[in-house]
Amino acid sequence: MSSPKARFTGAQPPSRVRDLTHAEVLRLRDLWPKGGIESAWGHPGDEFAASLADVVLGVRAQRNREIVSREDARAELHRVARQLREAEEMLRTLSPEVDVLLGVEADPLGTADAIKALLSRFQQAEAEHATLYAGTSSAEHERGLMRDVCVQVAGVLRDYGIEVAATAQLDLGQVSVAVRCCDEVGRLGGIPRSLATWRDLLADVRRTEERRGNMPS
Repeated sequence: MSSPKARFTGAQPPSRVRDLTHAEVLRLRDLWPKGGIESAWGHPGDEFAASLADVVLGVRAQRNREIVSREDARAELHRVARQLREAEEMLRTLSPEVDVLLGVEADPLGTADAIKALLSRFQQAEAEHATLYAGTSSAEHERGLMRDVCVQVAGVLRDYGIEVAATAQLDLGQVSVAVRCCDEVGRLGGIPRSLATWRDLLADVRRTEERRGNMPS
């Protein structure tokens, strides 16, 4: 019977997020702490690796969506605003011949005024866009994503009956499975940090979840 897969808080990975390579999956499988050998039915850690892979794909999807949505929105605002300014200028400088061809019912100057009013809203939108992202730095966004990684990795470990210990005695080379899993998922997901950082963040997440009664000790 297969174990539950990770339940990443983000949306399903989009098609443009690449799947993990075989070497990357093996790196995740190497984190399996219960041993076992390859057989005709696969390796005992295959399902475990697949669950961690789901978390990695979720991280990649969120990072990709954040970058694309920010840049696409900013670029679209600039592009449309530029085209509107050009249209306004063209309507205000129509030649008399074109004005006659348009007929008396056309109102190029009135349309230009309407475009000018719309442009003021575009300027507001550009300012709001800058303000929206000014409050959340990329570092803050990534820290929130890292917390999600800790929560999801802890969930995977509990699904497989593995202790979630936020310990890492770096000078002795003694690092818990949970910290090593967070570290590897983070690296593959594009947010590499030190083992000490993952240890401290996982410990903080555990304390928060325990206070809320959402995570077993």
